[in-house]
Amino acid sequence: MYGNILELITSIREGECRAVSDGSYKDHFGSSSWILDVGDLHSVLGDNIIPGPAEAQSSYRSELGGLYSIVLFVNRVIKYLYSDTYNEFQGRIRIGCDGESALKRCFEREQTVCCCRDTDYDIITATRRLIKELPNLHWDYFHIKGHQDKNVPYHKLDIWAQLNVDMDARAKSYRHRHYSPSSPLPPQHAISMAPWNISINGILVIQNFRLTVREHCSGKNIKAYWEEKERFKGKSCDDIDWESLKIAMHEMNAGRRREFVKHSTGNFGHGKNMKRWKKRDTSECARCGVPVEAS
Repeated sequence: MYGNILELITSIREGECRAVSDGSYKDHFGSSSWILDVGDLHSVLGDNIIPGPAEAQSSYRSELGGLYSIVLFVNRVIKYLYSDTYNEFQGRIRIGCDGESALKRCFEREQTVCCCRDTDYDIITATRRLIKELPNLHWDYFHIKGHQDKNVPYHKLDIWAQLNVDMDARAKSYRHRHYSPSSPLPPQHAISMAPWNISINGILVIQNFRLTVREHCSGKNIKAYWEEKERFKGKSCDDIDWESLKIAMHEMNAGRRREFVKHSTGNFGHGKNMKRWKKRDTSECARCGVPVEAS
């Protein structure tokens, strides 16, 4: 940080503060860098590595990480300086990055919050919660076209484009310094204001909390139960491509998923179940007359 923090707060109160962030992503490892700019002598700079499983990392999540860091820093500074009246703080910040979708997800008040199944549910929800804690602080989001320096000399770019170029280079440098091929997993530290903060086997859970925890606690027992019931038709549960099945299930609507699960587990109205449920007096098939109609 450079200069006096009170200069930053004054610029926010007067609506003169600009914030810019950018992310970097490669090899399932993401970073971001950001700046709260109020002039060369009073700017605040920050960098971070994006937590979460390696397979969940993306350019989009890196963009979100930069926006989240800006909002978190401003939130914490205002709470520290105005501990009793922080929610009455009035001001305005204009924030920009080259990820338009990330900006809308975080700052558009009418934007629908993503579903908990979405990969970046944790960090989007955390950012929106931090924003909500300061209802009189207004965030004017601004989309900056990325990599403008490829076509226009840096000195001819406007201040927004220049800051975006600077943050892009800074985020790349920060990622290079912290990424190691021998230990490529990003840090798995908690995200403040996320809907939950829990890790399984050292990996942060960032989506589908209930399903993930249930699968971790009961998944092996459930598969063993169905193997014992011979529901895998003589094969092992390890012979099934569960990831492909998961993708296929997500492509179905809720009704089709229920139908699929019921028929896969034999939990539907065949003769054996109809007799057990006291809906019929016999288990035989109503069409072909087989004595016991089962799945």
